[in-house]
Amino acid sequence: MPFVLRAAALAEEDAVAIGRRLNELTGGAVARVTQAKRIATWLHDQLPDAAMREVLTVGAAADDEVAEDENDE
Repeated sequence: MPFVLRAAALAEEDAVAIGRRLNELTGGAVARVTQAKRIATWLHDQLPDAAMREVLTVGAAADDEVAEDENDE
């Protein structure tokens, strides 16, 4: 059990570090790796090619859609 608890703590530390880096890289547009819609929107806005932007709009669940799916379980 100690290994499981330590792994969970490390995962949380990584999530915080990744969130900081995402925030930095996106100029504050994305704060957490779980914000799929915000990540897709930010990437969409960065791409100059319309065909590349279209790829990002297919299949990206909104953050609130993910939360609703988790509540159904």
